[in-house]
Amino acid sequence: MVQSRAATNLPDFSGYETNDLFTSLAEQVKLPFVQIAYAAELLEGINDKAGTEALRSTIALSSQSALRLIDGYLLSVALQREGKLELEPVSVSSVLYDSAQVLSPYAKALGCELRLQFDGKYEPVMAHRNALQSALVSLGYSFIEAATSQSAQELAVVSLVVRRRSAGISTGVFSSNINLTSLLLARAKDLYGKVHQPLPNFDSGNGTGVFVADALFSHLQTTMKVAQDKGLRGLAATLAPSNQLSLV
Repeated sequence: MVQSRAATNLPDFSGYETNDLFTSLAEQVKLPFVQIAYAAELLEGINDKAGTEALRSTIALSSQSALRLIDGYLLSVALQREGKLELEPVSVSSVLYDSAQVLSPYAKALGCELRLQFDGKYEPVMAHRNALQSALVSLGYSFIEAATSQSAQELAVVSLVVRRRSAGISTGVFSSNINLTSLLLARAKDLYGKVHQPLPNFDSGNGTGVFVADALFSHLQTTMKVAQDKGLRGLAATLAPSNQLSLV
């Protein structure tokens, strides 16, 4: 007898275009498993405790980044299935701080300086906290990987930024090592799933985190766009403010 999806607890992806994003996710998720297989061979001949710990740390961090990327993807699918998303007042500054806590060990391991950029106090925005944080973390992983892979001579710097704009509160991820343009991003979206490398500036993992973030931002009734901030270039989205309460 064939069991129903409800009986097997399997997610129902019918009516949702998953192939392109799922393929890129699969490519990125392969990395921790490749590292585990490689480390298993190396560990057989390693008696050095420091060397063993370094391998263990590398595997743990890459596995965590892959799992969080999958979590972001699954959250986007779940929100798509729910239809109407219930938004609530959320402090962007708080979400960025929590995102930085998640990204900090990964940035440190790759030799990247992670910064938080705030101008001051901001009123809360209407958002879904988990979706917003997942979007920023997904972006952060992609920017850290790309910035460090392209920065052979200088220290790679990635900034999590929140700014007040005329349309609301803007937040995103920026770096001096990323040279994105609106045309490049638009072409990447059009070509996504049709070419192996839709974002050449994100040569680690096909920039999959960028597309996961883009899907999550779309559920928050906003659009991720190429932006500039004090000499840095990156991706940001603007969220509508809430007047229900005042948060920092």
